[in-house]
Amino acid sequence: MNGSSTTYRFVIVLLAVLLLGVIVLDPMTRQEIVPTGVTLSASEPVCICNAVREQTTISIWGDRVIWDDYRNNNWDIYGYNISSEGEFGIRLGSVTQRYPHISGNYLIFQEEDEQEYQEPLIYNFTDYSSTVIDDDEHAYVLVMGVGNIYAGWRTTSRLVLYNLDNGLETDLREIEEFDYSNSYIADIHGYQLLLHINQGDSYVLYHYNHQTDTVKSIDSAPSEEQISFGYFADENTVVYTKRNGTSGSYGMSLYTYSVDTGVTNLVWQSDPVTDGKIYTVQSAFGDYVTMKRIIETTEHERESELLVYNLAHDDFHDIGWDFQQIGYSDVYNDTLVFTAGDSPTGQGDKDVYMLTLSTTGVIDDGDVVEPSPAEQFIEDYWVYIVAIIFIVGGLLVAEYYFYKFEHIKKMGSWIGIIISAVIIGAILLYWWVI
Repeated sequence: MNGSSTTYRFVIVLLAVLLLGVIVLDPMTRQEIVPTGVTLSASEPVCICNAVREQTTISIWGDRVIWDDYRNNNWDIYGYNISSEGEFGIRLGSVTQRYPHISGNYLIFQEEDEQEYQEPLIYNFTDYSSTVIDDDEHAYVLVMGVGNIYAGWRTTSRLVLYNLDNGLETDLREIEEFDYSNSYIADIHGYQLLLHINQGDSYVLYHYNHQTDTVKSIDSAPSEEQISFGYFADENTVVYTKRNGTSGSYGMSLYTYSVDTGVTNLVWQSDPVTDGKIYTVQSAFGDYVTMKRIIETTEHERESELLVYNLAHDDFHDIGWDFQQIGYSDVYNDTLVFTAGDSPTGQGDKDVYMLTLSTTGVIDDGDVVEPSPAEQFIEDYWVYIVAIIFIVGGLLVAEYYFYKFEHIKKMGSWIGIIISAVIIGAILLYWWVI
């Protein structure tokens, strides 16, 4: 058998081996989906606003996404309609408008008046009317309640609960438990309020039902175990975080509280030694809780990541993409919106992004990608596989270097061709699987 004939036969057999290997291995390398609730590979989020300069605070309800925007060298309020995929301006002008929060058909945000007071403005999408609450005080931490019964905010001297129906204001600091200056309404759901009270040497998180005038203490902690923002995930579930560890090295703990039973449950906790990073809850809706994790890289620079916790499946997911800085995030049903940019200092341009959680792997039914049988086999026996490859590869190199494949050629039969083709094909298929 001449050399060219041997080569042709070898190539034909090698191709046949590779084809057979692909047919056999392809089903083995397909990833199996099973319902255990771990993150799948995330697709890229959709940028819905990349206007110049910065977009920061963001809020979503239904089809409307609202944010504050610095594209005109002044803070304005812009929105985006998900169904029509159109952007619109809500409040533009020479004065500063910031910190929007939407629920239902009502939007609340902070607007600067002629005396430079940062006062609350309530915007009604039903008739496109706006109401400025002119109290000659700065307003902070503005909240629009689910159910559109109340809005709330904190001023220099008061803790205001505002009735959207009749415009009446109630000062919650008249209630003894809430009579502290550095306190705020964290969230509102119908007649229920969540209040964060800083008592100086300790923090207390309260549940208050304005309709029944009942106050319940959800949790308390000394100042070094600071309780951060809390939110209603639904009418019966509150989520919040507090520090875990000392002030020098601390992690974070995520809790849920049942309004019906009064039971507090620790659902997740970071290790203060191995993961001493800063975590803040940014929003909650239904099964989803969004959090920001801050990672200090240098004295003046720090990066941040966006995370989502699924309450239904008790799973914590890193939703990070190629962003150095996360601004704010919010979630409604399974739609997540957030602002993000690439500045390592946290300042500078941020754009607005949106994605549907069920398309990113934080699936409602808890889908997971399990290792394929081929991947599991390689993981279990990779040391032996690598050793065989090196031995066979070494023998082939030696055969070529010393004998120019003379032993294979001398065999001059299909047996030699098949053996060599199978060996080389197996090596190629292994690297294909890897």
